[in-house]
Amino acid sequence: MWFAFTKQHCHLATKVVSAKPSKSETRRTVDILFVHCPAGGETSRITSLAIFDRGESLYRTEHPLESPQPVNGHSAILANRSWEPLVDRLNKLQIEWDPSTRAIFYPRAEVEALITAEETLTNDEIDEYALRVCRDTLPDGTHVSYKRTFAILLLFRRGYDIVLFVDVRIHDAKLPLEKVTVQGNVRMRHESDVGTDLPCLRHWDTTAHRDFGEKQWSMLAPFLAKGNRRRAWFYQLSERDILPWTSKEVSVREGGYGSISKVKIYSGHHNFDGGNGFFAVKEFKPKATPTSGTDLSESFEREIEILMRFSGDVHPHLISLQAAYRQGDTYCVILPWADCDLKSLWKRSSLGDPLHKPNLVWMLGQCVGIASGLNRIHRYTSTETATDEEADASPRNNKIYGRHGDIKPENILLFRDHQNSQDLECDMEKRTVSRSFDIWSLGCVLLEFVAWYLGGWDLVSEFVTCRKTTNPLYAGWLVDDFFEIIRHEQTSLGTVYVRVKCEVHDFVHNNLHAHPKCPKPVQDLLDFVMERMLVVESRGIRKRAQCGEVDATLQAIYHAVEDSNLQTLTAQPRSKVNNLPEAVEMSPNTMARRIALHRYAELPTHTGDTRTIFP
Repeated sequence: MWFAFTKQHCHLATKVVSAKPSKSETRRTVDILFVHCPAGGETSRITSLAIFDRGESLYRTEHPLESPQPVNGHSAILANRSWEPLVDRLNKLQIEWDPSTRAIFYPRAEVEALITAEETLTNDEIDEYALRVCRDTLPDGTHVSYKRTFAILLLFRRGYDIVLFVDVRIHDAKLPLEKVTVQGNVRMRHESDVGTDLPCLRHWDTTAHRDFGEKQWSMLAPFLAKGNRRRAWFYQLSERDILPWTSKEVSVREGGYGSISKVKIYSGHHNFDGGNGFFAVKEFKPKATPTSGTDLSESFEREIEILMRFSGDVHPHLISLQAAYRQGDTYCVILPWADCDLKSLWKRSSLGDPLHKPNLVWMLGQCVGIASGLNRIHRYTSTETATDEEADASPRNNKIYGRHGDIKPENILLFRDHQNSQDLECDMEKRTVSRSFDIWSLGCVLLEFVAWYLGGWDLVSEFVTCRKTTNPLYAGWLVDDFFEIIRHEQTSLGTVYVRVKCEVHDFVHNNLHAHPKCPKPVQDLLDFVMERMLVVESRGIRKRAQCGEVDATLQAIYHAVEDSNLQTLTAQPRSKVNNLPEAVEMSPNTMARRIALHRYAELPTHTGDTRTIFP
């Protein structure tokens, strides 16, 4: 799921959602979105939200047809009427956002505003037809229009044939017409008339049929509508459908399932909130990865279903899914757009004096927003009977209990695979990615957030560099983890332990706690992260905090600062320490055990306190 928070003193964007609003109304802001890569879900039910008419019915709900103005007798009927001026105005409406494909579309609202009863009339037509083109009434009382059909005909100079469509009631909602070959000739048919062409158009030559078949798509760009609470529309589009983008920038970075593009949607073709018309489109790759063993459509639908559970104002810190669509073999989701990710923000800017109260209020507010949003995900369940331990242990419950599974600053809206804050449980026997995994990952993010707060990007980079150590289990490669697998000098061959990396432990105590501008609230935050979040768990003993405790603790630290009358805090750096983190005996998974035994002598040696795997 996505978290939203804002950054002051930054000129990158304007505020959409603030994780913890300041009392000041003059703050400049930028939105940062964290992405959720779901780890499981129930059988998809999104087919009930499928849209097959390009949003036609949703558009008419928001834009009902109005009665056309009566034509004043024959005063509007001009002798030798030419539609060329109307065609010229129509062509000026066209939008081409991708010159490489030469695909264009005509914005629907502007086309319908251009086509009026008076513009429709010629000396060969009567007022009744002109009025029906603008709004006709079907036998069941439904109001329909032929305006876009008329506009299509104008594009290849056959506007007078609109009477043929009106007579047989082939209106805008029945488009597109399909091509059919009759005795070697291209003809048009309505999709309900299988194998039969339209008799009213049999006098058209092949060129006219082809022109209509090609040009109709430019008038049929979908209307993308936002669903209600916990639901989003799933559009089923043809490969010929032209999306109503006015610009598109494809990200150079791709994730395991696809790429992210920044698109601007024409204002008349969506009713999404905010973003100045800009949105992120996540495009799933046509084929699942060889290791996933999952059909792409199934993984896509599972992600959509999970996203919908938290969409539509379910929580102020979770960003809502706007819509989803399938076009041919391509599956996409439409999301709010953020101008940068957390890591980019750290690189581009610094917050200022760590002892200045507004700066600390902002930083802690963002931490609260992330924890609060994650807590909402963790509390989600389709049943409320299982405990947290049962939910994490049961494969069945892992599918119905919410968990995030991919919290890290580098994976904000970009869906990249990265091992930076990998939880040690991934290397342990009989462990699944659990909600406790999220707590470890969030703790890693919070430590880097504090490093940036105290020393900017330079201190974050120093933190990254110091924890990159060679790992004998990975052929001596440099590995950027927050934990390490070790052996104890007094244990038998094959017994391995795990601990928070000494480099992480030392950096937190000697560079963050001991920072000359570290105030007490930041000290409290660091203590909580190291004592309750970055905790190595042994089987049967739960020492790592659950998300409710994380949320409550961060809220308490935040409010203590916000309610203070001080505008400048006092630095309270601590003395440097020289101790070792506790090591916990681990039962590695099969591959980790094999590698550990093969390279056992190369593992780092632990000389401090240990804890066995069993209580």
